[in-house]
Amino acid sequence: MTVLITGAGLIATHAAAALAAKGEKIVFYDVTPNLSYIDIVMEGKPYEVEIGDILDLPNILRVINKHNIKGIIHTAGVLPERARANPSLCTRINVDGSVNIFEAHRLIKLRRTVFISTIGVFDSRVCDGHPWTEDHRLGPNSYYGTTKLAAEMMGLHYARDYGVDLIAVRLSSVFGVSQYYTSRASELMRDIIEPMALEGKATIRRQVTDINQYLYAMDAGEAIALAYDLKRNSPQRIFNISDGKLTGLRKIMEIAEQNISGASITITNGAWKKSKGTNFVPEPFSLNAARKYLGYKPKWPMGKAIRHYVKKIHEREALKKN
Repeated sequence: MTVLITGAGLIATHAAAALAAKGEKIVFYDVTPNLSYIDIVMEGKPYEVEIGDILDLPNILRVINKHNIKGIIHTAGVLPERARANPSLCTRINVDGSVNIFEAHRLIKLRRTVFISTIGVFDSRVCDGHPWTEDHRLGPNSYYGTTKLAAEMMGLHYARDYGVDLIAVRLSSVFGVSQYYTSRASELMRDIIEPMALEGKATIRRQVTDINQYLYAMDAGEAIALAYDLKRNSPQRIFNISDGKLTGLRKIMEIAEQNISGASITITNGAWKKSKGTNFVPEPFSLNAARKYLGYKPKWPMGKAIRHYVKKIHEREALKKN
């Protein structure tokens, strides 16, 4: 079967690679796809690309019919930093664009749509000492999170009222080699790993978030592929996806030095003083639902993920020289 992937960034490409490994045909739908980046992630797996705007429903329908699309992975959206700078654009793309995907599913009667949601839909102020289940209190603290929650809720109404078989995956902070870095977590991991891989050392000079919950892009892609393959009309439609634990900055620095041969990393006293003890979320996700219904289990612990990240950095740099 053929799957339409909206967007062609970090999450989209890794989801595509995981689906292609399971025998699915892949069509990317993006405004400005970077083919060199897609090739790095896809590693020779076949794919096609359609250039188009997520706000152009007639074109989306044309592409679906042209390629005999059976399902959609919807990743396209304005991400946190850009959303903060342009909330109007964020609303149109994240909300109206998502409704276009749900409407396309309804009109053409597709098999499955997987909506890429975010940890940012939750109320991070709630701290009760327990891992967050899918029923943890909602309450985004960012405009980006608000638009993602709005789209997610609309998608669930499409599922209930119009037969759209929707699954939403709420991803924690995803990192990996990307063509652009638009979340603070992915920027932090970039600023740690890429200089260490290319120059042998890195220095953190600005305030960053100390404690966070991470998800390597390879695990994100596999989780999305599992959600796409889930049986129809599952009793569980929303899944929390992460590595299932909180990790501090000092621990990441230690693991990076252990897994990037000969490299070192430091943080300035001023940056550490401002960063120490800060957290993005106070508790990790519970992965019980993802394990039960999807069979999801994180396969990329931080050390293994960093080694793979470094490999991809070197592949990217080699392509630049050719």
